[in-house]
Amino acid sequence: MNPIRFAHVSDTHICRDYGKTQMKEVFAKCEDPADTLRRCLKKLNQEKLDFVLFTGDLVHEGEKEDYDYFLRVVREALPDTRAVFALGNHDRKQPFFESMGLEAQEAYCHVQEIAGLRVVVLDTSVYGQETGSLRESQEQWLEGILKEGTPEFGTILAFHHSVAWRTKAFAMETSENFRRILREYDIRAIFCGHTHENSVDFLEGIPQITADSTSFGSEITPEEFQMMEKTGYN
Repeated sequence: MNPIRFAHVSDTHICRDYGKTQMKEVFAKCEDPADTLRRCLKKLNQEKLDFVLFTGDLVHEGEKEDYDYFLRVVREALPDTRAVFALGNHDRKQPFFESMGLEAQEAYCHVQEIAGLRVVVLDTSVYGQETGSLRESQEQWLEGILKEGTPEFGTILAFHHSVAWRTKAFAMETSENFRRILREYDIRAIFCGHTHENSVDFLEGIPQITADSTSFGSEITPEEFQMMEKTGYN
């Protein structure tokens, strides 16, 4: 039995022109996130991973030219490694679908089996909102996938917004039905982003692994959200 090796990258916030964004002062003080991401992915490409998982906020403003730029960086830096994407609150579905060459859909949900591990991606992004949610239709779709059986290494879930989090403002609310699904099926771990802060928490006994951002870091308290010149991945 060969081990599975993958990297978890989140909140890349790629943008062609940060000077036009509301956070231009923040990005002016940081290294260009595209350069940080490029350096990160080139290193990961040397690791001979099975895949790299991106958990949302791929771009900062959700323009098609930003997705084209993001995808070019990923494909050039990861020529030999599969990339799996989820969408976050900064993402916009229509430009993303256009850049990916996909048909438009209400939510970007998909499933892939990689080396005996089933990766299920859900879409917690809600247009115009910082917070996320899971629709009932996604819960039904997820349970249908899980009922098909269990792959050799089980299933992991990936979506943008963390659920188990110490600060309520950054914790996504979920239904009791979703938590029931977590309890009843073989889900090994949950991977998310959004907070720009690395952490391991537990949701219904399942590890919820939240990645740092490759664009800028954060320090979150109940009183404030501080942006920091710190980047990382898992």
